[in-house]
Amino acid sequence: MQVIAEVLEEYDAGNFSSADARAIVEAFRRADINPGQALAGDMSTAGFDAKEVGGAAVSSGDYKEAQLAQSQSLTLNITDQMLQELNQLLGSFYIDKLSDEDRKNTLTFIREIFEQTASENGLINVTA
Repeated sequence: MQVIAEVLEEYDAGNFSSADARAIVEAFRRADINPGQALAGDMSTAGFDAKEVGGAAVSSGDYKEAQLAQSQSLTLNITDQMLQELNQLLGSFYIDKLSDEDRKNTLTFIREIFEQTASENGLINVTA
């Protein structure tokens, strides 16, 4: 709540622009604060409507284009064989009979598949 309050205190809940809304959304993203009921409740406590802020943030064409470009760059270049192997590895990972060492090895193989197929900017941080 502290980070949310600090971000929102810089803005007027009754009078903010789409640029302000984008700045708010970006500040939350940088702080690893995800949209959801908890965020909406904290924003409401501070006098903000989360849907209104989110709507104002995405109403800008520039913001939409940036989000689209970002989402397009976050794709996997995965072959059918890699996908099948990934599915098998994930299936085996959740079998209770695997030893800790086998689980660790399975995660290593999964990470290698993602590292081979992720875009240049990366897709996700896969650490075990």
